[in-house]
Amino acid sequence: ITLLLLGETDFRSSERMLELFRDSIGCGLRYTRIKALVKCHPDCQIPFSTIEKLNLSDYCSLTKDPLIDLLKVSDIVFCGNSTTSSVEALWLGIPTVIMRIPSQINLNPMFGIGELKFVNSGEELKDLLDSPLSSSIPKSFFFLDQEYPLWEKTINDEMY
Repeated sequence: ITLLLLGETDFRSSERMLELFRDSIGCGLRYTRIKALVKCHPDCQIPFSTIEKLNLSDYCSLTKDPLIDLLKVSDIVFCGNSTTSSVEALWLGIPTVIMRIPSQINLNPMFGIGELKFVNSGEELKDLLDSPLSSSIPKSFFFLDQEYPLWEKTINDEMY
Protein backbone atom coordinates (compact mmCIF):
# COMPACT_ATOMS: atom_id res chain seq x y z
CA ILE A 1 0.00 0.00 0.00
CA THR A 2 1.05 3.59 -0.48
CA LEU A 3 0.91 5.91 2.50
CA LEU A 4 1.12 9.63 1.84
CA LEU A 5 2.68 11.31 4.86
CA LEU A 6 2.02 15.05 4.71
CA GLY A 7 4.40 16.93 6.98
CA GLU A 8 3.68 19.69 9.45
CA THR A 9 4.70 23.33 9.59
CA ASP A 10 7.30 22.64 12.29
CA PHE A 11 10.15 20.15 12.22
CA ARG A 12 9.44 18.49 15.57
CA SER A 13 5.85 17.64 14.63
CA SER A 14 6.94 16.26 11.25
CA GLU A 15 9.62 14.20 12.96
CA ARG A 16 6.98 12.94 15.43
CA MET A 17 4.86 11.75 12.50
CA LEU A 18 7.82 9.77 11.18
CA GLU A 19 8.39 8.32 14.66
CA LEU A 20 4.75 7.20 14.83
CA PHE A 21 5.12 5.55 11.43
CA ARG A 22 8.30 3.79 12.58
CA ASP A 23 6.54 2.68 15.77
CA SER A 24 3.58 1.33 13.77
CA ILE A 25 6.01 -0.90 11.87
CA GLY A 26 7.52 -2.02 15.19
CA CYS A 27 4.04 -2.88 16.48
CA GLY A 28 3.63 -5.46 13.72
CA LEU A 29 2.05 -3.50 10.88
CA ARG A 30 0.43 -6.05 8.60
CA TYR A 31 1.64 -4.32 5.43
CA THR A 32 5.35 -5.13 5.33
CA ARG A 33 5.46 -3.81 1.76
CA ILE A 34 4.13 -0.39 2.69
CA LYS A 35 5.67 2.53 0.86
CA ALA A 36 5.49 5.99 2.41
CA LEU A 37 5.72 9.07 0.24
CA VAL A 38 6.80 11.94 2.47
CA LYS A 39 5.76 15.37 1.28
CA CYS A 40 7.11 18.13 3.46
CA HIS A 41 5.23 21.31 4.20
CA PRO A 42 6.73 24.13 2.10
CA ASP A 43 7.75 25.93 5.30
CA CYS A 44 9.45 22.92 6.88
CA GLN A 45 11.69 20.63 4.87
CA ILE A 46 12.73 17.29 6.37
CA PRO A 47 16.23 16.16 5.42
CA PHE A 48 16.58 12.55 4.31
CA SER A 49 19.08 12.12 7.15
CA THR A 50 16.11 12.32 9.55
CA ILE A 51 14.46 9.41 7.74
CA GLU A 52 17.75 7.49 7.87
CA LYS A 53 18.20 8.28 11.59
CA LEU A 54 14.78 6.72 12.25
CA ASN A 55 15.68 3.61 10.19
CA LEU A 56 12.92 4.35 7.68
CA SER A 57 14.96 4.61 4.49
CA ASP A 58 13.61 1.23 3.29
CA TYR A 59 10.04 2.52 3.66
CA CYS A 60 10.11 6.26 2.95
CA SER A 61 10.98 8.51 0.08
CA LEU A 62 10.84 12.29 0.00
CA THR A 63 8.84 13.87 -2.79
CA LYS A 64 8.13 17.35 -4.06
CA ASP A 65 5.45 16.21 -6.52
CA PRO A 66 2.21 18.23 -6.55
CA LEU A 67 -0.26 17.17 -3.88
CA ILE A 68 -2.98 16.30 -6.40
CA ASP A 69 -0.64 13.85 -8.17
CA LEU A 70 0.33 12.24 -4.88
CA LEU A 71 -3.28 11.89 -3.76
CA LYS A 72 -4.06 9.98 -6.96
CA VAL A 73 -1.56 7.24 -6.09
CA SER A 74 -2.14 7.07 -2.33
CA ASP A 75 -4.18 4.46 -0.48
CA ILE A 76 -4.05 6.23 2.89
CA VAL A 77 -3.09 9.75 3.96
CA PHE A 78 -1.40 10.56 7.27
CA CYS A 79 -1.51 14.29 8.11
CA GLY A 80 -0.31 16.52 10.85
CA ASN A 81 -2.66 18.28 13.23
CA SER A 82 -2.55 21.75 11.73
CA THR A 83 -2.37 21.05 8.00
CA THR A 84 -5.39 21.67 5.81
CA SER A 85 -4.28 18.99 3.34
CA SER A 86 -6.59 16.59 5.16
CA VAL A 87 -9.48 18.47 3.55
CA GLU A 88 -8.31 17.59 0.03
CA ALA A 89 -7.71 13.94 0.93
CA LEU A 90 -11.10 13.58 2.57
CA TRP A 91 -12.90 15.38 -0.25
CA LEU A 92 -11.46 12.74 -2.61
CA GLY A 93 -12.63 9.96 -0.25
CA ILE A 94 -9.13 8.76 0.68
CA PRO A 95 -8.89 7.18 4.14
CA THR A 96 -7.19 9.82 6.29
CA VAL A 97 -5.51 9.64 9.67
CA ILE A 98 -4.43 12.73 11.57
CA MET A 99 -1.75 12.94 14.24
CA ARG A 100 -2.83 14.53 17.47
CA ILE A 101 -0.59 15.94 20.13
CA PRO A 102 -2.40 15.84 23.49
CA SER A 103 -0.52 18.86 24.84
CA GLN A 104 -1.59 21.06 21.91
CA ILE A 105 -4.87 22.52 20.72
CA ASN A 106 -6.38 20.54 17.86
CA LEU A 107 -6.08 22.94 14.93
CA ASN A 108 -7.20 20.53 12.24
CA PRO A 109 -10.03 21.97 10.14
CA MET A 110 -11.71 18.57 10.14
CA PHE A 111 -11.90 18.24 13.94
CA GLY A 112 -15.42 17.15 14.87
CA ILE A 113 -16.38 16.19 11.30
CA GLY A 114 -17.60 12.63 10.77
CA GLU A 115 -15.62 9.53 11.63
CA LEU A 116 -12.16 11.06 11.30
CA LYS A 117 -9.45 9.32 13.32
CA PHE A 118 -6.72 11.07 15.28
CA VAL A 119 -3.70 9.09 16.55
CA ASN A 120 -0.98 9.65 19.09
CA SER A 121 0.81 6.28 19.19
CA GLY A 122 2.37 3.77 16.86
CA GLU A 123 -0.19 1.20 17.98
CA GLU A 124 -3.11 3.49 17.08
CA LEU A 125 -1.55 4.25 13.70
CA LYS A 126 -0.86 0.55 13.05
CA ASP A 127 -4.49 -0.33 13.73
CA LEU A 128 -5.74 2.30 11.27
CA LEU A 129 -3.17 1.41 8.61
CA ASP A 130 -4.05 -2.28 8.95
CA SER A 131 -7.79 -1.57 8.66
CA PRO A 132 -8.30 1.83 7.05
CA LEU A 133 -11.68 3.43 7.56
CA SER A 134 -13.34 5.15 4.64
CA SER A 135 -13.48 8.88 5.09
CA SER A 136 -15.38 11.70 3.48
CA ILE A 137 -16.54 15.25 3.96
CA PRO A 138 -20.24 16.08 4.07
CA LYS A 139 -21.30 17.95 0.93
CA SER A 140 -22.49 20.80 3.15
CA PHE A 141 -18.95 21.38 4.47
CA PHE A 142 -18.18 23.99 1.81
CA PHE A 143 -21.72 25.42 1.61
CA LEU A 144 -21.56 25.30 -2.19
CA ASP A 145 -24.61 26.81 -3.86
CA GLN A 146 -24.71 28.46 -7.28
CA GLU A 147 -27.10 31.08 -5.94
CA TYR A 148 -24.67 32.11 -3.17
CA PRO A 149 -27.43 32.79 -0.61
CA LEU A 150 -25.02 33.34 2.28
CA TRP A 151 -22.95 35.84 0.31
CA GLU A 152 -26.08 37.59 -0.91
CA LYS A 153 -27.40 37.89 2.64
CA THR A 154 -24.05 39.19 3.92
CA ILE A 155 -23.78 41.79 1.16
CA ASN A 156 -27.36 42.91 1.54
CA ASP A 157 -26.97 43.22 5.33
CA GLU A 158 -23.87 45.37 4.87
CA MET A 159 -25.42 47.60 2.22
CA TYR A 160 -28.68 48.37 4.01
